[in-house]
Amino acid sequence: MDWTDKPFHESIVDAIAEATTPEDFAMLARMIQTTKIPNGHQVIIEAWRGSKIDERHPDRMVIIACLLGKKAQAKMDEEKDHVKVGGATVIVD
Repeated sequence: MDWTDKPFHESIVDAIAEATTPEDFAMLARMIQTTKIPNGHQVIIEAWRGSKIDERHPDRMVIIACLLGKKAQAKMDEEKDHVKVGGATVIVD
């Protein structure tokens, strides 16, 4: 296992690939639902879809929907922080 610091989306994708039990997926689902995820949503969705979680498991589609919502929110937050001034884009802190 790689113990270097990396973005959340890379760490969660690795954890999804290693998960094998319903308990593993339940823990990862809770982590995804309760964490602010600034980017990498599509990579996480693809990892979740390709995971070993049973297709009938209730968390499967809930987490995909959650990630799509977080992706939309991150895009809105990013756009809110960028203001057009004349022809330039200014990032507002």
